Amino acid sequence: MYLMQLAVLMTAGSYYLYLLAQVFTTLGENITISIIADKKYPYLRKRKTKTALDRETKKDIVQNTASMILNKIGSSIVNSTDNLLISSFAGLGTVGIYNNYAAIVSAAGIFLQQGINAVAATVGNLSVEGTAERKKKIFDVVSLVCIWLYGWIAIVLFYMLTPFITLWYGGQYRLDLWILFWICVNKFLEGQTVLMGVHISAMGLYWHVKYKGITEAVINVGASAVLGRRYGIAGILAGTFVSHMVWSVWIDAHTVFKYGFQIKSREYYLHLVQNAIIFAIVAFATGILINFIHGWSVMAFFYRAAVCLVVPNVLYLMIYCHTDSFLELRRMAANLSGRERV
Repeated sequence: MYLMQLAVLMTAGSYYLYLLAQVFTTLGENITISIIADKKYPYLRKRKTKTALDRETKKDIVQNTASMILNKIGSSIVNSTDNLLISSFAGLGTVGIYNNYAAIVSAAGIFLQQGINAVAATVGNLSVEGTAERKKKIFDVVSLVCIWLYGWIAIVLFYMLTPFITLWYGGQYRLDLWILFWICVNKFLEGQTVLMGVHISAMGLYWHVKYKGITEAVINVGASAVLGRRYGIAGILAGTFVSHMVWSVWIDAHTVFKYGFQIKSREYYLHLVQNAIIFAIVAFATGILINFIHGWSVMAFFYRAAVCLVVPNVLYLMIYCHTDSFLELRRMAANLSGRERV
């Protein structure tokens, strides 16, 4: 798809053809998946006796679908209001500079979220067949993965975004340090929203968070507008952080633990605070080494990249390697690779 879109932009320069390329490649992908599924699972195409769904099942489907739509609308509002507020308080030129950063941050988030979403089927299967203890153990493993990966990406973005923008676009397109700070804090917190979103989806708990998206959007607009008026872009991003903390993380975690695991969520909040402190320590330790690298040259960029690649992951490994979640993750990885457990 990307190759086709690139070719269209370079040859025709038409945005309509650019969108059509996305439509046709997505259609081709779906047809290909359908053909492969028919060949691998031919029994799915066999005619079977039709039976009507019972009223309770229909009710659950309607409720969860409606709740999911409300959440998607709210999430779209949350994701789109920041640019509107930035343009209102700082002007369109600043939006353009901010979008240079946001595009990279968004790409990193999409890449990570695809990997986390891959476990949704496992979580859903455990919700039906697994024991409560097993479900909680898998939750802890996925939580560790989210903390580790999103924490690492947030640290990389904090120390590498400005050098990259400086090399690619020029020093005049750099953003203030506080703006970068809130961008990366929100990216770290995004890992927890993805974690909870996977479990809410897999466990079919949308009805319990039916007003989450709209409420979070209202809080985000209100907090971002108030803080943005005083602190500019940094305030707008801080408002997004407030909306996530006040509603998304808090309510989602309560929903997953109460209705999914049937236990209290207090332990999760304590672990989140603990992991946030660990994230701050790892980021600070990485920054100490980064400070020894001066200048904006290409070599300095690669030196920073090497530090960001090695130091946070080594520190996370040292901190988490003896935890139950890491040992379980290691066992699962060994089973997937076909090796015996060490």
